[in-house]
Amino acid sequence: MQRPPSSPLPPSRGLGFGRLFFLVLTLVLLELSLHGLLLPLLGLHAAALVGTAVALVAFPWWMARRLGASPAAFFGLARPTSSQVLWTVVATLASLPAVDRLTEWNLRLLPPPPGYQEALAEAVPHDPLGWVLAALGMVVVGPLGEEMVFRGMLQRSGRRAVGSKQALLLVAVLFAAVHLRPYHLAGLLAV
Repeated sequence: MQRPPSSPLPPSRGLGFGRLFFLVLTLVLLELSLHGLLLPLLGLHAAALVGTAVALVAFPWWMARRLGASPAAFFGLARPTSSQVLWTVVATLASLPAVDRLTEWNLRLLPPPPGYQEALAEAVPHDPLGWVLAALGMVVVGPLGEEMVFRGMLQRSGRRAVGSKQALLLVAVLFAAVHLRPYHLAGLLAV
């Protein structure tokens, strides 16, 4: 018996933390695969934007609908209050110096591979369309997908499975690990 598409999944019918953990890893692998497949066809920034949009936004949204859930409820999406937005902006800005220090410390402890800085320089967009695609990918679609998948799916399920503090730590470690940059691990953990 299927639930109507507009209803959220009750916690008892959720996927469970273990299954969601492997689902998130699968989504990240799908995202990386799409980036690699689309790179020669679309270029760096368009490939990243499309890969992230499909793997971390469209596919999980479709999956929630297939499970008979309201995607907004499934991912814990809610309209934030103005005070929540304000405190989020303040907390984010206040945390930037700490994240920067942690990243510097991490880079001294575990320097990036040779050629990393040159690769970063080559990845900077050189035309207006590249800047628009990079901004959409890094400021809109990437964070939206990561919030839906990591905080919406995994964090909420983890709180039910192992408790709030353990889930926060587990999801932070997973978030940092899937970015595949051990030389930025400390900063990513803080984020």
